[in-house]
Amino acid sequence: MPRHPLAAMGLPDRSRFTELPAVDEKNTKTWHYAVQEHDAHRAGKHYDLRLGDPATRVAHSWAVPKAVLPAPGERVLAVRQPDHTIPYMDFSGVLPSGYGAGVVRKKERSPVEVVYSKPDKMKFVVHKGKESDEYVLLNTKDKSWLLMNTTPTKERVGLPSSKPAYKEMDPSKIDIENASQILQAKIDGAHVLVDINPHKQTRVYSYRPTERKTGIIEHTYRVPGVLGHRGDLGGRNAVRAEVYAKDKNTGRALTANEIGAMLNSSVPLSREKQRALGNLTMAAIDPVISRGRDVSGLPYERKRAILEELASKYPSILHLPASASTKEEKARLIEEIKSGRHPQTKEGLVVWDKNSPIPTKAKFRPDFDVVVRSIFPAFRAKDKSALDRAGGFRYSSTADGPVLGRVGTGFRHDVLKDMLANPSKYEGRVAKVRSLERLRSGALRAPSFSAWHLDKGKE
Repeated sequence: MPRHPLAAMGLPDRSRFTELPAVDEKNTKTWHYAVQEHDAHRAGKHYDLRLGDPATRVAHSWAVPKAVLPAPGERVLAVRQPDHTIPYMDFSGVLPSGYGAGVVRKKERSPVEVVYSKPDKMKFVVHKGKESDEYVLLNTKDKSWLLMNTTPTKERVGLPSSKPAYKEMDPSKIDIENASQILQAKIDGAHVLVDINPHKQTRVYSYRPTERKTGIIEHTYRVPGVLGHRGDLGGRNAVRAEVYAKDKNTGRALTANEIGAMLNSSVPLSREKQRALGNLTMAAIDPVISRGRDVSGLPYERKRAILEELASKYPSILHLPASASTKEEKARLIEEIKSGRHPQTKEGLVVWDKNSPIPTKAKFRPDFDVVVRSIFPAFRAKDKSALDRAGGFRYSSTADGPVLGRVGTGFRHDVLKDMLANPSKYEGRVAKVRSLERLRSGALRAPSFSAWHLDKGKE
């Protein structure tokens, strides 16, 4: 008698339904995930969602109506099926007889992050590319479960989708004897909104528009300490923050390009980069909502009290940028940043007036924002033959303004190669460019590429 094709993988026991293990948000687990199409002779065509626990080798299984899991806000019925094994999750082929006879086709297979689990409820996250989809399995009655997509969307979040425009000033014009002003280190990171709600998962969002299906860019799973964090202050609290990272070896702030690589990678790759370079962290700079009330228009003296409370209450996820109030403190902070010795920034300062809701920026190393309009190739000087990399990009001041010039220095070799191979990836992005000055025409004198802007332009 021929051996059943499932024998090597472990035949399922039709009476065995292993209880889901306990997993908490502070100690998430990586499991196996698969969706298999099953065209069974007896049960008909259906799809099986399987979540495999590496600790037990059990593939917990549910029958679902389609291979594509529900979209954000949707829910479908999931009927619990007998346990299978992790090796079976890779099976595609014909089951000629016995249990499940029919054709099996593997449709999806990847790791998933199990965020939370108990016998009657599981939350898991599928990280695909730059996006993360959240799902909850909830036992409603016996073998009847609901599979819900709980991924946040722009409509449901309801936070600002813009960043205030700050005026700029020459650092030499700062009056350190002005007692009504507080100086703050200007952190060169990515601007985010931290959403802290009572007894709910704290979330970290970019304010930038996006074409992603959720309409929002979320960094919750990238920033250490945020996953599993829940607010316990009254009402909703939301604060603007700068995400940055310090070099794990030197303690100095990493570059904007390195931060961008961490934020624009998939979640697993972002975590890998952080282990190698240094962890992302968040400096709270400006409260938006405090205990359910809009506080964006309050003077900084009152905002500062809110920020101090949040940083004191939630030190695992938020801290305040270095700041100075006295003449001596201001002089010291200016010198540390100007000399490049400050651990948070080399760029400059933020000047807050206690009586104003909006600060002023003061940069020691000014740069200019330009929009990449097109990529131009590089040629050998000797014979003008084409090289395997770009020479740089043409730029304008605005997305639809006239082309003003070219930037051809300051790039890494691998970036130039990628620019030539994938020009559309760069066209429309906003770059920071160092220059001696901006001419009357709008063109920059002796421009040199500095970094890609984390808060402007296309993703």
